[in-house]
Amino acid sequence: MRSSLTQTILKLAGALAIVLGSFFITLKALDYWAPTPPPSMPEPAYDAAALPQLSPGKKLDFSNGQNRGALLSGWSDAEPSGVWSDGHNAFIGFVVGNGATASEAVLHADIFLVPPTLREQTVQIWSAGSKLAEYQLDTLHSDIKIPLRGIATKTGTPVVLGFQLPNAISSHAVTGSADTRVIALSVQSLELLP
Repeated sequence: MRSSLTQTILKLAGALAIVLGSFFITLKALDYWAPTPPPSMPEPAYDAAALPQLSPGKKLDFSNGQNRGALLSGWSDAEPSGVWSDGHNAFIGFVVGNGATASEAVLHADIFLVPPTLREQTVQIWSAGSKLAEYQLDTLHSDIKIPLRGIATKTGTPVVLGFQLPNAISSHAVTGSADTRVIALSVQSLELLP
């Protein structure tokens, strides 16, 4: 009787081990095939009627305060060459003008780097709750390509591009300058490509 009780307990323990093992393997498989999505980047409130129009093949120029209406939030004052981001999130908005559907945007920007302390800037680009691209930028000037797959880019459609800038830092913190803005990018222009 004692040996049959021991065998029953061993069988139950073995079955329990199999069930638990299957459970944890299933959890790992779910994480692999359906990972938890990263948090999206919520867009700021904006008035679509106030956004500038941008057509494929054209540029929005941000030098000398031009197209300030496209800079929705996260930007400092205009400078002759463009405008610096200010903070860890910045947004640009525009309405797609006449022309073919756009497949890509290109942001022409200078990058805030102070080697060896700050060798690169991470830039994540979001739109409509989806992450479009992520770059590690390590040159002073970059043409940042933004794929527009999966977002509406037909004539009359408002498009908001969010830039998440986790490495943004003040010049004061790395060089001791008087500039306390938390910067990463100085944008000169944004161009839509067909």
